[in-house]
Amino acid sequence: MQVFQKFFKFFGLFLLAGLLLCSSGAALAEEESFEDEDKGMEDAEEIEEEIEVVEKTEEEKEESDDQRILTAERVVTLGANLNSEQRKDMLDYFGVNEDEVLILEVTNPEEYAYLEGIAGSEVIGSRAISSVYLELQPQEEGINVETHHITWVTSEMYATSMVTAGVSDVRIVAAAPFPVSGTAALTGVVKAFEEVTGKELAEKNKQVAHEELLILSQLAEETEESEQTTELMQRAKEEILENRPLDYEEIEAIVRQLAEEIDLELTEEQIERLSALLEKFNELDLDLDHLRRQITDFIDDPDNRSLITKVLEILSEIIDQVINQLLERFRD
Repeated sequence: MQVFQKFFKFFGLFLLAGLLLCSSGAALAEEESFEDEDKGMEDAEEIEEEIEVVEKTEEEKEESDDQRILTAERVVTLGANLNSEQRKDMLDYFGVNEDEVLILEVTNPEEYAYLEGIAGSEVIGSRAISSVYLELQPQEEGINVETHHITWVTSEMYATSMVTAGVSDVRIVAAAPFPVSGTAALTGVVKAFEEVTGKELAEKNKQVAHEELLILSQLAEETEESEQTTELMQRAKEEILENRPLDYEEIEAIVRQLAEEIDLELTEEQIERLSALLEKFNELDLDLDHLRRQITDFIDDPDNRSLITKVLEILSEIIDQVINQLLERFRD
């Protein structure tokens, strides 16, 4: 009977999904037809302007290409302790040639400078291996992070820490030639962002961001709840920016309330560690709207789900009810 129930539920969802996709396809086809008509209405003057742009001399084109490469809004940072083969592997993974991008090195002492007095060699290690590809995105595009061979830090942890540092509107690939913790990658992101924008980020923001990344990684490992830990951090930061200035007791109350809301069990020591970090965050020059625009993807907000997802969930509930009624009739 359970097999029968599952079959009909799957078949019903399959048909409904097909109907939705067909409906979406028809709407898209209609939009494309309107777009084609608009394209056919272009002025002859605009076409002439395009022809003039294309009619560059070969010399001008070569100069333009050279300038694009030299001023491309992308930078690669490589761990200083990579050997030549590993450096090549990283560049190959990032899909760039050495003469196409600006390449910077990140050293272990540079990472220590941000975490002095907070973490020792047992956490940071003694070598800089993590590497980063950074590409600027259009304004308000937000932060997008991918990782490869990073074992201790998640993409979401990088993203929320980057906002604290002052990084914005970038595509990041944090990677290593073999599995590493990934703590040095944030140092590389900060260094690359400052280089490509010509903007020096506030020192205090960078320090708090590195501490944030460290504490998030530690708590995720201790609680075995990476997503919930990162969600708590992001929501706590929003609460603080919306209601500050706040004192330590108020910040601690926010941490306790959010931990309860998302069902994340924290020890007193963990709550104190988070609260102390967020007290430092409370003093930074950051904007709430900017923070929300930079990071929107990893918090499970029902309002952000796609329309098709919502419809399928509702239809799934309806199909469950219908199947249950049919089964009841068969039993009778």
